[in-house]
Amino acid sequence: EYEDRGIDYPYPFVRWTQGRNLEGFLNIVADGRVQIAPLTSHTFDVAMAPAAYELLQSASFQLGILLEYPQPLRELPVRTRVHIHARKPTDRVSIGIIGPGSHVRDRLLPPLRASNGAVLHAVCSKHGPTGRRVADEIGASYCASDYREILADTDINAVLIGTQHDSHARIVCDALAAGKHVFVEKPLALSQAELADVAHAYEHASARRNTALLVGFNRRHSPHLVRTAEFFARRTEPLTMVYRINAGALDPNHWVHRQGGRLLGEICHFIDALSVLAGAPQSVHALRTRGAPDTDNDYIVNLTFADGSVGTIAYAVRGDNSVSKERLEVFGQGQAAIVDDYAVTSFHGGGRKRHLRTRPRDKGFAAQMAHFVTLVGQDVPGGCDWATAHASTLATLQAQASLEAPHSAAAT
Repeated sequence: EYEDRGIDYPYPFVRWTQGRNLEGFLNIVADGRVQIAPLTSHTFDVAMAPAAYELLQSASFQLGILLEYPQPLRELPVRTRVHIHARKPTDRVSIGIIGPGSHVRDRLLPPLRASNGAVLHAVCSKHGPTGRRVADEIGASYCASDYREILADTDINAVLIGTQHDSHARIVCDALAAGKHVFVEKPLALSQAELADVAHAYEHASARRNTALLVGFNRRHSPHLVRTAEFFARRTEPLTMVYRINAGALDPNHWVHRQGGRLLGEICHFIDALSVLAGAPQSVHALRTRGAPDTDNDYIVNLTFADGSVGTIAYAVRGDNSVSKERLEVFGQGQAAIVDDYAVTSFHGGGRKRHLRTRPRDKGFAAQMAHFVTLVGQDVPGGCDWATAHASTLATLQAQASLEAPHSAAAT
């Protein structure tokens, strides 16, 4: 933890780590309690540095060698923006990318680049070389290391947020306050306090104008889930839904475990998918395996809905990858639908069986980004998208809370 992640040991256990030793020495030098002049045996101009290193290699004992620089130290301005391509003003949706990680690059940017209604204007990454490389690849006007550069840019009217989970809510609030439309990857928030902050920011922004706030629940845009919802649209009876995920294990040191875990970071997807079919969850209760490492667990999440429907999510991390990753089974009104890994969906009813096939599997990424561009470009009210995202996020937070309580937590 100390070497790899820079987490210091508590003082009662290890008082003098390497870092604290160096810090302590510098403090007593600054206080004048240690005189370093007697420790200096030689002083060289930096141009003579090779001679200084040769002296170090000699057999004679050298206590301290200093290198002097001819110019006084001066503060250099921090450069947070690098211009790459000149871009003319456009009527298309102008998007700033904040956090161009692999998921954003592989799943979200390709449909945006192919869109006639959007232009990728700027990229922000805390890792400068990554931001520059992605900006070059997508033809962005500039890259930046501070997301506030993106928010201050009046040529940008929408942002895509793909940073690590613990920064989502804060950047969303800042973006809404700056008057930007927002697409943010899930999870929207890691606590109810964060969700309340986002709700307040959205209500304030939407009171000024139509504001899009779309969360990356891409499965609700998949043709497989859309067709399944249509298949049961005329029902008058509740649904029974079983969603099984063969997720596979993550490395115990994976950053997701420190940023809300897999329940908040991944199972939110499947809670949202069930809500597409049955509406906002009314109650939720989660269970997890015992005796397993705290960082990676199997989960069962049970949900109820206002129309009497029930759903179970089985999230397994210790399966075999020869089994499909996702399978959703839905039953009701004498009908059934089975979504198999978003590649094949079978519809059963009236003694007949029909299929929907997509190659490759379609989890809704392209349709999701097209929907966002439409919301922003056509100035469409986004209240429905916000309401569903809020409900799914709240239910996920309640599922997390139920793990620490002996009873179900109501998602109200």
